[in-house]
Amino acid sequence: MMYTTMGFWLGWIWMALGILVVAGFAIWLVWSVCVTQSKINSVGTQGIQGTQTQVTAIEVLKQRYARGEITQAQFDEMRRNIDA
Repeated sequence: MMYTTMGFWLGWIWMALGILVVAGFAIWLVWSVCVTQSKINSVGTQGIQGTQTQVTAIEVLKQRYARGEITQAQFDEMRRNIDA
């Protein structure tokens, strides 16, 4: 009789451990997908070698002026603000 009760409890313990393993795998899977997505989304800010490039404010200002988004007067005023 004692072995039957012992076997009953061991069955529940193995089932609980199995549930924990499956839940752990699901959590790991969600985490790895999130990390992969964040790496894919940050590709635009990385250079060819995978190193992050920092764009300064003056470079952004020059790019906007080159694209014609701002006028010469706006460029000069913004440049003075950045240099100050």
